[in-house]
Amino acid sequence: MITIRAAQAGDAGEIVRLIQQLAEAGGETSPLTADYLPKDMRYPGSRILLAEDGGEVVGLLSYSMRPDLYHAGDSAYIENLVVAQGRRGEGIGARLLEVALAELE
Repeated sequence: MITIRAAQAGDAGEIVRLIQQLAEAGGETSPLTADYLPKDMRYPGSRILLAEDGGEVVGLLSYSMRPDLYHAGDSAYIENLVVAQGRRGEGIGARLLEVALAELE
């Protein structure tokens, strides 16, 4: 069963792994390291959600809230959405989006 939870500092290795998979899917590499994550996680309005299945991290969605001039109010920006290779097509990304939208409401 897929559960969605907020990322913790101890999830750094799994976060880096999934971001690297996202970059590789586009033929790139990401400079992300575990050392950078505390800065991102402390930033006001930033949030990382993880999808787990039986204790295994199988997906990630990160978003941030910030003021938006066009809307004259706060807006949410989905920055990264990735599902682990071999787990795509199971609705994990949709579940991450559902939880993020519920949090933002």
